[in-house]
Amino acid sequence: MKGFKLGRGIRELLWHIRRYPWSRHVFFIVTDVISLLLSIYLAFLLRFEDDPASLSSYIQILGIIYMTAVVTKLPIYWMFRLYNISWSFASIGDALQIAVANVFATMAFYTGYDFIATRSFMLTPIPRSVFIIDFLLSLALIGLARFSKRLSAYTFRSFQAFRRNGNGNHKKILVIGAGNAGEQLVRSLIKDGKNFKVVGIIDDNPSKWNTLLHGIRIIGGRDKIKKTIENLDVDTVIIAIPSASGKDVREFVNLSREAGVTDIKILPSIAELVNGTVNMRDVRDISVADLLGRDQISIEMDIVNKFLKGKVVLVTGASGSIGEELCRQVARFDPSKVILFELDETRLFDTHRRLKYRFPHVKFVPVLADVRDREKTMAVFMEHKPDVVFHAAAYKHVPMIEAFPEEGVKTNIIGTYNVGMAAINAGVEKFVFISTDKAVNPTSAMGASKRIGEMIILALNEMGDTKFIAVRFGNVLGSRGSVVPIFKEQIQRGGPVTVTHPDMKRYFMTIPEAVLLVLQASAMGEGGEVFVLDMGEPVKIVDIAREMITLMGYKPDVDIPIVFTGIRPGEKLFEELLTAEEGTEATKHHKIFKARLSQKMSPEELMDRVFYLHELANGMRRDEIIYHMMEIIPSYKPNREFESSRPQIREEPKHTRKKRHTGYRRIR
Repeated sequence: MKGFKLGRGIRELLWHIRRYPWSRHVFFIVTDVISLLLSIYLAFLLRFEDDPASLSSYIQILGIIYMTAVVTKLPIYWMFRLYNISWSFASIGDALQIAVANVFATMAFYTGYDFIATRSFMLTPIPRSVFIIDFLLSLALIGLARFSKRLSAYTFRSFQAFRRNGNGNHKKILVIGAGNAGEQLVRSLIKDGKNFKVVGIIDDNPSKWNTLLHGIRIIGGRDKIKKTIENLDVDTVIIAIPSASGKDVREFVNLSREAGVTDIKILPSIAELVNGTVNMRDVRDISVADLLGRDQISIEMDIVNKFLKGKVVLVTGASGSIGEELCRQVARFDPSKVILFELDETRLFDTHRRLKYRFPHVKFVPVLADVRDREKTMAVFMEHKPDVVFHAAAYKHVPMIEAFPEEGVKTNIIGTYNVGMAAINAGVEKFVFISTDKAVNPTSAMGASKRIGEMIILALNEMGDTKFIAVRFGNVLGSRGSVVPIFKEQIQRGGPVTVTHPDMKRYFMTIPEAVLLVLQASAMGEGGEVFVLDMGEPVKIVDIAREMITLMGYKPDVDIPIVFTGIRPGEKLFEELLTAEEGTEATKHHKIFKARLSQKMSPEELMDRVFYLHELANGMRRDEIIYHMMEIIPSYKPNREFESSRPQIREEPKHTRKKRHTGYRRIR
C-alpha cells in the first residue's frame, strides 16, 4: 500500500508540474544541476578509485569544478532547447538532441576549465578520461530526467498488465496486429480496461515474434491464432489492423471461429479514422462491410486540400448516406462553409446536429429545400454562392421508381437540371454529380433517369464556366435501404432472409471508401468527364446474407432460412460500370478511371426531350415516360410489364417545341 501511495504522490506531483510550463523549466534546470554535480563526483570516484591521494586533492577544488561545469553546460542546454522537450512525448529525435547537446556541453566544460581554471587560478589539470566519464554519466542522467515520465508510464502499464494477467476473472483478449494501431490499442486496453486482460498479440512480421509490447508477448503469425486461442482460453479477438484487406479480415475471422471464438471485434478502416489515433472507444463488432471491403484507400491529400480548403461547399441530399458522409469528409479539409441542402426536415435537423458536434470549427448551414423547386434552388445558390457542389440528392430504390417513374423524372432528371442551371448562374467552380452503375445499359426507370442525369451535366458543361463531372460507382454497404440493414432486420425477426436470386451479384464499397474516391475524382476533374470507381470484384448477395447470419450468431439455412423471391421489375442479375461501347482511360489514381463517352445528341435536342419528359411526368403518363426514355437512351431495355400496349407517342407541334427551346436559351 505504501508503494501505491508513493506512486500516486509522484504522479500528482508530475501532474502539477505539467500544468505550469515555467515550473517544468525550473524542474529541469534543478534536475540538470543535480545531475551535473553527481556525474562529476562519480566521474572522479571511478577514475581515481585506486588513487585516494589524487582523489583527495581534486575534492578540495570540487567547488570550482562544479561552478565551471554549471556555467559552461547550462547555457549549451538552453541553446539546444532541452528545456522545451515535451515530458509526455519525448522521442528518439529528442534523445539525439540531448546527445548532441551533451557533446558540445562537455567540450565547453573542458575548454572552460582548461582556459579559466587551470591558466587563471593555476589549478591542477583534470585528466581527459574524467571528462569522458562525466559526458557518459551526464548524458544518462539528463536523458533519464526527460524520459522519466514515459518510462514510469511504461513501467506502470507493464505492472498493470502483469496484475491483470494474474487475475482469472477478466475476459481474455487476443489482439491481432502489433503495428502503430495495435500498440495504441494495447496501451489503451491496459490503461482503461477493467474487466479484461490482453493475453497475447499476433503479428505476421517475424522480427516481432517473441518480443514484448507493453509487457504482452507477441506470439507469432496468423498460423498461431487457433493454437493461441485454444491454449490461452481466449474469449475475445480484436483485429487491430486498420489497413487490413477484406480477404485478410475474412481469414482472421474464420480462424477465430474455427477455434471457437464468436466474440470478434475490429478497429475501423483507415478511411473511417478521422484523426489517425486509436483507443478502446474505436473498437466495434465485426460487420459484413469489414469482410467485403476495407481495401486501403489512399488519396492525394494535398490536391484534395487545395480543392476544398477555404471553399463554400454545397451538398444536395445532405442527410442521405452518401450526402452526410460527403459533409463529414469535406469538413476535414477546412472549408469556409458547408451548405446542407435537404428536403427531409427531421433528417436535416439530426444531420446538422451531428456535424456541429463532430466538427465545431466548421460552419454548417442547413437549408430546407427541394431540388424540384427551381426558384428556391436558384435563390439558395445566389444567396450562398457556393464554389463546389456535390449533387447527391436522388431517388435510388429501383422497385419504387419502377412503380412511379414520374417521381424519378422529377427528382433525378429535372432536379439535376435545376441544380445544374443554378450552379451556372451562381458561378460555381465545379459541379460533381453522384451517379450509379445502374445507369449503364439500364433495365430500370431509376437507372435510366440517372443516365439521363449524366447526359444533362455533360451538356451543361458546354454552357458556361462551371466544370461539370460525374462519378459513377456501385452499391455502398450499410446505406439506408440497402441489403445490409434489411437483412439485419430480417435476422432479428428470426428470418427468413429474402434474396431475389441465387446468382444475383453486385459491386460493393463502404461509404467512407466511396466518398474518399469521389473527393479525389472531383479534385482531378477538368469538366466533361464521367469517372468510374474501381469497385473490386462483384459479390453474390446470397453470400452477404450467409455472412450476416453467421456474424449474428446463427447458422444459415439451419437457424435462419434463406428464401429466393425472384428478380423484381427493373433489376439485373449483374450490374455493369461501363457499356460495351464506352471503355475507359486510366487516371493517375489506380482506383479511378475515366469513361470514354460519346454524346450523340445535341444539348438543345436533349433539353427538348427532357422538358417533354417533365410534361409526361406532370401528367403521370407512365408508359409514355418509359418509351420516351428508351428513345433518349437506346441501350435502355426495361424488363417490366406495361399497363397498356405501347402507346402512340404524339408528334408535337413545332411551335411547342420551339417554345421549349426558347425557354432553354433564356435560362442559359
